[in-house]
Amino acid sequence: MGKLCLFDVLVDGEKMDNWYILYVKANREEKINQYLKTKGIDVFVPKRDVIYKRCNKKFLVRKLLFTNYIFVRSNLDQSHFIYQIKEYKNEVEGIIRVLTYDKTGTPALNDQEKAFFKKLLGVHDVVTPSVGYIENDKVVITEGPLLGMESKIVSINKHKKYAKIVGKMFERDIIVEVSLDIVKKLESY
Repeated sequence: MGKLCLFDVLVDGEKMDNWYILYVKANREEKINQYLKTKGIDVFVPKRDVIYKRCNKKFLVRKLLFTNYIFVRSNLDQSHFIYQIKEYKNEVEGIIRVLTYDKTGTPALNDQEKAFFKKLLGVHDVVTPSVGYIENDKVVITEGPLLGMESKIVSINKHKKYAKIVGKMFERDIIVEVSLDIVKKLESY
């Protein structure tokens, strides 16, 4: 089989929208990300903007959303994608394996999981801070990627300005930490 480009394979004449996740060595995410981009692969490392407060000033620091993970959007089916990644494993150090979620080894995220990450990451593949308030012990999000996802919030740390939300990846529950600025707390009497 000759070298494939991630944009060459169509299934039944239709472009596929598969998302794959590569498990890579620690601190190699950006290097592998850049290498795969030079090969024409639609690859990204999900990040999050973290709110910090020092001397009464807020500032953002960009951090990895998941360590050791690189996401790939591809129109390749599973077998072609795995073949291509095996070739790249020989060319760049640090790719460990393609993650899978079922017993048959299917590595693509399902449509519901892709929708979750698309909403959370936005167009720049970065989780930006959300803003909200608490009313009668209920969180109300007014802006940001958590808007409409209030039911997924499992805990909030108002002082460190983050929320933990539950999502799915490989049909398993995962906890994702994202920035959330609670601007006020309202109580009804």
